[in-house]
Amino acid sequence: MITFLIACSQSCPEGGVDPARQAGLEAMGEPLGEVCFGDRNVLIGEVIVFDAAWDDPSLVAKGEHLLAHRAMSEPEPGSPECLESWIAYETEGWTRELERRRGLGLPAIYPFEAGWRDSTVSIRDWLVEHPEGGSGVDPLLASYEERCKE
Repeated sequence: MITFLIACSQSCPEGGVDPARQAGLEAMGEPLGEVCFGDRNVLIGEVIVFDAAWDDPSLVAKGEHLLAHRAMSEPEPGSPECLESWIAYETEGWTRELERRRGLGLPAIYPFEAGWRDSTVSIRDWLVEHPEGGSGVDPLLASYEERCKE
C-alpha cells in the first residue's frame, strides 16, 4: 500500500524522481522545481525532464536552458510574430545553457558552441540557417513553423 501511494503521488509526466540527484544538481546551480529523470531533456508544462544518462554538470547547464523556457511565455500560434518569438525563446535558452557550460569548463559539444564562445557564430543565425537542427540539436525551427500555423 505504501508503494502504491508513492507511485501515485509522483507527478512526473515521464521518467521518475531522484531527490538525491536533484539536490546535487541544485547545489551546483539553481533551484529547479519539479524534476524527473527519463531519456530526454525537455520541459513538459512546468516539469523539467532530464536525460538520466547525462553527467551532472551538463544537466546543470541544460537546466539553465529549461529554466529560461519556464520563465518565458510560449508564442501564440497564428500571430504574425510567432516564429520570430520562438527564435527569441530558443536563443535565450541556448545562450543561458552555453554560458553555464563555459562557466563549468565543459567542452563544446553543440555545432554552434565553439563559434559562439569565440564570438564568430550567432545562436540565432545558426538556428535560422538550420531549421532541421543537427548534431545534438533538435529540429526546433521546423517544429515551431508547424506550431505557428495552428
